[in-house]
Amino acid sequence: MASKAPTPKEKTDVPVKEKYFGSKRFYKHIVIALVILIILALVGVIVYLLWDRNNEELGIPPVDVTERGDGRGLLVTPENVDEIRSAEKPDDTYLRTRMTTEWNFATWDAPSENAMIENPEENARTIYFEVHLVSEDNEEEIGEMIYDSPYIPLGGRLTDFALTKPLSAGEYNAVVTYYLVDDDYEVITTTAVAVLIRVQN
Repeated sequence: MASKAPTPKEKTDVPVKEKYFGSKRFYKHIVIALVILIILALVGVIVYLLWDRNNEELGIPPVDVTERGDGRGLLVTPENVDEIRSAEKPDDTYLRTRMTTEWNFATWDAPSENAMIENPEENARTIYFEVHLVSEDNEEEIGEMIYDSPYIPLGGRLTDFALTKPLSAGEYNAVVTYYLVDDDYEVITTTAVAVLIRVQN
């Protein structure tokens, strides 16, 4: 008995490859990708807000760097925020001076032509000063006081003052010692600056 030859499969029996673009699967993947992007964006926003809140609690300003003299930024961290805060505030115990360093006097009891002492506003406190001659034998030894100033308020300037100790004509090396005082006129700190005094007659 002859066997029946196999019937070839018709074309319609071959599975047809489904189109991806425009299919349900395509749109499903698009939706999943969008959901993932939204979740990532939300996580980013939450992290940013938490970081910004931590900075506010630490008192860190929105700008994260403080400029130094060399132009390099200084990163603000929880460890150094107090140090940076205090550095930004003026130190009322630091003594600054603005002055001329060569003083000319026609005579010892005549007001100086060019002596000037200023208490700059950076000091934040009152100052006064004393002028002492430097020993001719030992430059490190402070000698007799030849002037004692009044109190100079913040932003004040003293000019046209005469010496209080008679000096003959000549040049004298002297030291100006500044005193920064508190509200009770107690000395907080001092500093000294060398000056050259010329008495003409």
